[in-house]
Amino acid sequence: AVLLRPAPCAADELERKVGTAAARDALPLAELETFFILRAENDADRWGGQVGLPGGRQDPEETDIETAAREVYEEVGLCVPGLSPSAFPGLDTSAFEYVGRIHDRGILRGASGLVVCAFVFMQTAPLTPPLTLDDEEVAACGWCPLAHLLDEDCARPLTFDLSRGTLPKDWPVAFRVAQALALDKALMTRVPLPIDPLFLAMNKADDGRVLSTQECPIDADNERRVRKNFYLWGLTLGIFNDLLHEQTLARPTRIALREPHLVLDSSVERVFRSRVHNTLIHHMRSAYQGVVGEPMPWITYMAVYPLVVLGAGVTSTAVALSGLARL
Repeated sequence: AVLLRPAPCAADELERKVGTAAARDALPLAELETFFILRAENDADRWGGQVGLPGGRQDPEETDIETAAREVYEEVGLCVPGLSPSAFPGLDTSAFEYVGRIHDRGILRGASGLVVCAFVFMQTAPLTPPLTLDDEEVAACGWCPLAHLLDEDCARPLTFDLSRGTLPKDWPVAFRVAQALALDKALMTRVPLPIDPLFLAMNKADDGRVLSTQECPIDADNERRVRKNFYLWGLTLGIFNDLLHEQTLARPTRIALREPHLVLDSSVERVFRSRVHNTLIHHMRSAYQGVVGEPMPWITYMAVYPLVVLGAGVTSTAVALSGLARL
């Protein structure tokens, strides 16, 4: 679930409109803050230790929005519209208002298929209710200005280097081919998040609510370590790209590392070191979105594109050798 609230400087304007239909539209996106969690380290959780949004797997008989609301309540203690009244009787959800749904993202296919549904909720109460964190799920959390994600210069590189994995040892020929084709290093986009205030699961008051590091300071080195891990990337970055670019048009382009198109007067996302590769991937992803109707998952184009390049290379070599044989 994506949780939004007015930034402190804009809170007074929202307070004047609380309880009205205009509350969710009272402020531009740049004057809002959004909520992130840092998931607890967990070997059983593929997203353990990463920045994400409150959420989890659906229970039987739940609707999508009931799942989202339940996970928000269980993980961070906030009550949003959609909580099942039979499962959670008496909880007050009036502090937030349902805004809408970001289009679903299919991130895995086949028997292990997984569809991610993201709902948007806007805080309409003057104050955010206290947080109570499930420390088995959430290590830390906090609010980030949405204006930071609207900044055109917010993207930073996160390099994925095949030489640091097992590929050179297990598949040396494949690794050398990847090196020769300049496919051995991939650039992923990350966005460092200025979280303020920062809440840590270990900072609990006697009544169970979680205190911010402003209310209960912690060791400075530990706080720096936690803040260093707050960077947006991968699936969660994709959700915000869908929200800010695809659905609200608040951004003219998706958050990504960019470089000039090889031919056209436009830009493409930087994925590899080669502009040729990046331009070809851009058109492959555009074709996929045109046919499927949703962005091509990162894991898909990173797996498919090298095979396409290798196949094109093999085919070109075969054609050249066939031509030489006829001479």
